[in-house]
Amino acid sequence: MKVVKFMVVVAMVLGANGGVGASFHLWQLSELYSNADGTVQFVELTTVFGGQQFVMGHTITSTTGGTTQSFTLNANLSGDSAGRTFLIGTAAVAALSGVTPDYVVPDGFLFTTNGMLNWAEGADSWSYATLPVDGTHALLRSGGTAINSPRNFAGTTGILTLPVAGDFDGNGKGDLLLRNGSTGQNIGWLMNGTGVSNSAFLPTIADTNWEIRGVGDFDGNGKADVIWRNSSTGQNISWLMNGLTVRLSAVISSGVPLAWQLSGLGDLNHDGKADLVWRHAQSGNVAVWLLNGTAVTSALGASTGVPLSWQIVGVGDVDADGNSDLVWFEAQTVSLSVWLMNGGSVRQAIPVIVNGQPVL
Repeated sequence: MKVVKFMVVVAMVLGANGGVGASFHLWQLSELYSNADGTVQFVELTTVFGGQQFVMGHTITSTTGGTTQSFTLNANLSGDSAGRTFLIGTAAVAALSGVTPDYVVPDGFLFTTNGMLNWAEGADSWSYATLPVDGTHALLRSGGTAINSPRNFAGTTGILTLPVAGDFDGNGKGDLLLRNGSTGQNIGWLMNGTGVSNSAFLPTIADTNWEIRGVGDFDGNGKADVIWRNSSTGQNISWLMNGLTVRLSAVISSGVPLAWQLSGLGDLNHDGKADLVWRHAQSGNVAVWLLNGTAVTSALGASTGVPLSWQIVGVGDVDADGNSDLVWFEAQTVSLSVWLMNGGSVRQAIPVIVNGQPVL
């Protein structure tokens, strides 16, 4: 009789809770990705447990400082959860990776510095100092980074590869370079406004550790060139371009420590040729390489110990003196600053926005 009563109680509990496995709380936040402007972002969650597909009505929140953004999932997942992953991302993720997010959040949902994510009202949380915003790498739960690998509940996986823009044919109009992060194929599109006037495959680089890190005119011929960085060895090479033809491939450096991240390209010394801006991911130090074509003529330390919450978001000639300048943004306080540059020296640091308010 006691056994029968126990079984009845168990049955009542299961009926009230939809079964022992009918839950949502055993998902773990596992991978975060954002590009520099927040238009391409994703959050990946993983579980080894079954019965965790009942996520409807639960929230994921993204917080920095006193600012919190919240998103409520509007449906359950479509099958048992054991050994599976689901994907929360912005709308652009599907177009750029071929992986459709299971849930779509607004652009800018993730904060790129001093952020915290909270899944399902405290079932899991993750605090982080900075997200990689180089367009290639994602932050892993271990604290390390790796080439992004979004995966949705259906099991579709891919790699986000953002197009790179530059005027490759010197006609004054921006063109596009795209890399397939899985196969290593590269294709260029010469653009005429929003129309493609010509396209061609460029040499394939099958080693996916090689990443396009930017475009700039290294040889001063009025046409954009390409800089590559190997995310494993730190080696850097340049493709000097003539339209969609690689005129010359040359090594700029045989290996820069991986803690140094290439943050931008611009003509910092007014010689008509692109230079490189580096940022140390741990110390915050900033360095400048002045280039003559593919040769480094000077390696200069521009500043030390810049707080990591400040990120370089642009390199361009702000004051029209012929030297590219650095634009900095701090997301937590919503502050913007400009460094006016003279070669590798900071001529003046000017606050533009402080705590969300323009400096007049």
